[in-house]
This record gives sequence, structure tokens and C-alpha cells, in this order.
Amino acid sequence: MTILRRISLSLLLLVALVVAPFDARAALSVVSIATGHGTSSAVVNNPGWVSGDILIAFVSADMPVSGFPTPPAAFTAFGSDGSPDGETNSGWHVAGGSEPASYIFGTSGGTSDTESAIIIELSGQDGATPINAHSTPKGGNSKSASFNSVTTTVDGCMILAFVGVSYKASSTTFSTPTGFTDQGGDQSALGADSFSSATEGFSNTQSTHGALTVSTITITNSATAANNFWGTIAIAIAPGATPASSVPFFFTHMP
Repeated sequence: MTILRRISLSLLLLVALVVAPFDARAALSVVSIATGHGTSSAVVNNPGWVSGDILIAFVSADMPVSGFPTPPAAFTAFGSDGSPDGETNSGWHVAGGSEPASYIFGTSGGTSDTESAIIIELSGQDGATPINAHSTPKGGNSKSASFNSVTTTVDGCMILAFVGVSYKASSTTFSTPTGFTDQGGDQSALGADSFSSATEGFSNTQSTHGALTVSTITITNSATAANNFWGTIAIAIAPGATPASSVPFFFTHMP
């Protein structure tokens, strides 16, 4: 018996090969962007939110006396930034089978002169823990909006970065953070005290988990720095895991 035949016969004795399953992650994607604005509240209309998708909401308001804006009641709030005069807030909600025609953003502890809001719909999030992490909301009074860091614990999170500003002018623009994609935003009309509110959202997929600080956003408008009150937050949405699978392996016997 040749050596090759002996090896061949030995291979025939191997009846199974255990291959460890691998954990693939579902792709997160932005499905829709909806915006709206108003005075004492902001109304965002339903563009056709799909049951099971996650909705991330962000609102900016001019609060000239006290208080802060609030996300719709169905949303779990992340908290306001605490900046003087202008405030921001945000929250999340998994769409159900019967979503309302619109969502209303209100206020708590005071009245707003203007509000602007945005809701970003995503699909492919983790079903059990869709929010992996978020930065502490941050507020300031200037034309450069910075972020607190966010630390993710799984690979492939989508980071949504939001900025909102209350400012004494009628229009504004925001620079895009490094590595992010601008998803759009909303601009209110001038309020009773000649201040406006604006919001903008940005997205980026973080391939490897860990700490991330979104780069500073430049706010451009005709108001002075002292008349710009901004707030920011970065929210990490975890990707959903696909079912584990195994890799087939075949032997070919060659006598």
C-alpha cells in the first residue's frame, strides 16, 4: 500500500469537522429624515415610519427665561444640555405598528419662542439593546460647538451626532464633523425676541468600538458669538446580530 493510499484511507475515518459559528452583524442604515419647527412647540410629520425601526429625535429651542425643550412623550429622553437661553434635548423610540401622524416636541419648566426638531429613522439596530452608548449632552455660548466623548462597546455602531443652536439671526449653517455625513436639519423662523433655532444631524459608522469624540462644529451666521447658544450630543446605535452560522467543509477522497 502506497503512502498516499494510507493517507487517503486515514482521512476517510474523519466523520465530522466542527467549525465554530461566527457572529455577523446586520448593517445599520438611515431610512428617513423628518423635520419640523414652530414657536411654543415643534411638529414633525410621520413620513411612513416602519414598525421595528428606531427613531432618534433631537430638538433645539430658544428658551429666553427658563426651562428646556422635551422630545415627544413616547421617546426615552437623553437629557437637556443645560445651556443658558438656548437648550437642546433628544430621545429614542422604536416604532410600533401604529405610529401617529406626527410627533410634537414641547417644553418643561418654561416656554419657548422658537423650536426646531429632527427625527432620524434607522433600521438594522440591535433588538434587545439598540442604544449602545451616548455622550453627556454639552452646551455652550460661542460659534464653535464641541462634544463630550462617547465610548462604544461593540463594533459597527452608527454614531449620530447632533447640534442645535439658538441665535440672534434668521439663518445659519454648520460645518460637518470629520468623517461624518450630513443628514440635514431644520431652521425655525425668527421668534419674538429676534432669536431663531436650528438643528442638524450627522452620521458615521464606527468600525471598531472604543472612545470617540466628534470634532468641533463651526456655526456660521450673522449673530455675534455671545448671541449663539448651542447644544450637542453623540448617540451610538448598536447593530443587530444575525443568526450564527457554520461554514461547510468537504473532503474529496482521491484513491
